[in-house]
Amino acid sequence: ASSESDALHLSHSDLAQSYHAQGEMALLKGDLQKGLECFEYALKLDSNNPKLYYSQGLSLFEYGNGPGREKALLL
Repeated sequence: ASSESDALHLSHSDLAQSYHAQGEMALLKGDLQKGLECFEYALKLDSNNPKLYYSQGLSLFEYGNGPGREKALLL
């Protein structure tokens, strides 16, 4: 049973990578909100991963380039 629980245990980094992949898939499907939510979860788990910040920033940049979208990016 011990090896079973070890196999089910994921590190924070592994979970962050999973959220990152889910976020990228959401973006490919055109769902910016879900993509950004996944990146936020990933960053909470692995805040020292520059790839996550890059993906988040690139997503916001790409989204903000559309006409009339600037207001949606304001916090």
